[in-house]
Amino acid sequence: MQSLRQANEELIASLRRVLYAYAVRNPRLGYCQSMNFVCMMLLFHMDEEEGFWTLAALMELIMPKDYYSESMQGSLVDHMAFQRCLEELHPKLNMHFQAVGVVLQPITCTWFLSLFVGVLPLYGACRVWDCLLF
Repeated sequence: MQSLRQANEELIASLRRVLYAYAVRNPRLGYCQSMNFVCMMLLFHMDEEEGFWTLAALMELIMPKDYYSESMQGSLVDHMAFQRCLEELHPKLNMHFQAVGVVLQPITCTWFLSLFVGVLPLYGACRVWDCLLF
């Protein structure tokens, strides 16, 4: 039990160091909600330095501009694309959601910002990341 607690504390400390270092590297963005999920997934697969540089590449090169900004325009575009796919591919489900007043944006926002970490089972999230990073 003690070693598990110590391992968790070390992982959390590592997470904080990487996120803090990234906020210093990119003060315009700093820390944004859901970056902790992304960073933790990286730290499950690599050490702190590799995690830091991979996080930087994700935020600065791979993810659309303004994905994690205050406006969150990038994630809003993803939500609109998802909404359009739902309308075209599953019109009955979309109409049902509208009939019962389901607003999907707060749900999908979490999906997209966390890159599906904590939303899908770990294996599923890793498959999404494989597609994203491929």
